[in-house]
Amino acid sequence: ALPRFLPLPPFTPQSLADAHIGNAYLRAGRAREALPYLEKAVATCVISGEPIDYIRASLHLGEARATLGDKAGACAAYATVVERWGAATPASVSASTAREQRALLRCPK
Repeated sequence: ALPRFLPLPPFTPQSLADAHIGNAYLRAGRAREALPYLEKAVATCVISGEPIDYIRASLHLGEARATLGDKAGACAAYATVVERWGAATPASVSASTAREQRALLRCPK
């Protein structure tokens, strides 16, 4: 579906558009192209005001990094998700996924 939406729009200040663009690339099997968008989205959390999208972007960043063989980077991104939502009630699906991926990658505690 991605080609129907090309070219993708540039970053929009004060939003996490990059998180959604990165996720679109990731779901299209294009992790290398997703990476800069997801990294930028995670880096903008202070100005974004969108904590849910920020944490989801961290989860997707972990997935992209793992796909590209960056174990340490993936572990760090997944750790962010677990730190923020690991004790959520009801349980967070994103945190559960991040925990599972950390176990698969054998991330340090």
